Amino acid sequence: MNSSLVLTSEYFFFRRTALEVGPFFGNPFCWETSEVEDMVFSRAFICSLLLSVCTALAAAQFPTGSQIRWRTVASGSSSTETRQKLQLASERTELENLWTPVLKQNRSQPIVDFTKDRLVIIFLGTRNTGGYSAQVREVANGGGSSATVFVDELYPGPKQKTTQGITSPWVMIAVDRSYLDINAKIQKVENNQLPSFQINPLTTFTPMPWDQCGYGYGGRWSDPCGFGFDSPYDFQNWCGQNRLDYPSFGQINFNLNRLVFISAGDYGLGYGIQIGDVFLSGQETVVQVRRNGVQLASSQRSYLLLSLGKQSRSYVVEYLINGQDCYVDGGAYLPFRSMGAWISTSSRDIERLALANAQTMPQSISGFDYAKGNLGVVFLGEQPPHVSYSVDRVAYRGSTAVVYVKKSVVVSGLGSKTLPYFAFRFDKKIRAVKVVDVSTI
Repeated sequence: MNSSLVLTSEYFFFRRTALEVGPFFGNPFCWETSEVEDMVFSRAFICSLLLSVCTALAAAQFPTGSQIRWRTVASGSSSTETRQKLQLASERTELENLWTPVLKQNRSQPIVDFTKDRLVIIFLGTRNTGGYSAQVREVANGGGSSATVFVDELYPGPKQKTTQGITSPWVMIAVDRSYLDINAKIQKVENNQLPSFQINPLTTFTPMPWDQCGYGYGGRWSDPCGFGFDSPYDFQNWCGQNRLDYPSFGQINFNLNRLVFISAGDYGLGYGIQIGDVFLSGQETVVQVRRNGVQLASSQRSYLLLSLGKQSRSYVVEYLINGQDCYVDGGAYLPFRSMGAWISTSSRDIERLALANAQTMPQSISGFDYAKGNLGVVFLGEQPPHVSYSVDRVAYRGSTAVVYVKKSVVVSGLGSKTLPYFAFRFDKKIRAVKVVDVSTI
């Protein structure tokens, strides 16, 4: 790895480059994963493969300036670092070497899937009092495999009470590990400039580690579903009751984990499926799946077997769809002052909605073609001018579409409050829409 520091009058620029080849993710709505198998190759083939990868790296194009997938993992006001610095952690051992020795954390380490994410830690350096904090505003694509982390250094205002003592603030985020060249832009922001908001988009979900231990074909479930088992005997009895051939699966420590059966239902008909994300939300374990492109017989449903921890006994399966394919429109003003969602199955629904609120709907909504699906509209309520929303992902949960949105802070925002919205074209079987804010600010 190499690192560099450039100081300008407005920003501090840090850069640290990891020499690693990873997958490419250029679509802000959809992230693809792939299965990896153990293979043995000749030295000549490996050299040829590396040459091809390097060529692909040089030619790969990412949309410069677009936001990429990221989340805040942890932050604090005490560390051993005395200078401003950006540091990467790409493996579990690197996090272990930082967590207690450098970041002075006594709590348990955060759960991070290092096969998908890389940790970025931004240190502000020593400050003479409390009241300082580092908070990430957004992470943008810098072109190629580079990314820029925009950080606000919040400092105390003249009338703000602070603790008297040396502090060394830091913030840790997880970003898509396909980005290899990461730099940070740090901007000073007085704390009392944004009195009502804490700029800290923490996910409301806890990522869960998982292992795929088997797969197969069969089942008669039309909706995505998941079932957990505490022993092979329980699973074998369940397979018999559901007329499913008992499949083989890898070794599981049933003292710590549970065998979980995952099906995408009719959404997986004719295709293999793969895991997108697994996270704990309240008392439920949410498993998100997508098609993997492997074609099967049109009447076949594929399923996966996972080894998951015993944090919950309820499993919800969501089928991830390509947000760009279903996206219809979005804007900064649709006059509904609270967050919510609306599903429309005909033009009469929209006419009633417009009449009830004495509003004229945008052409993209009023002229929607219902022959192609049902119209779903997500309202995000009244927002301050420096707050914006983006779509994080879209998933189907049975007959409900779940739209995950993420809030970010725009320092140079619009001049007035906004009432943002997003409109989508959903499958005809979708009869409800749910909006989930995966960030708190």
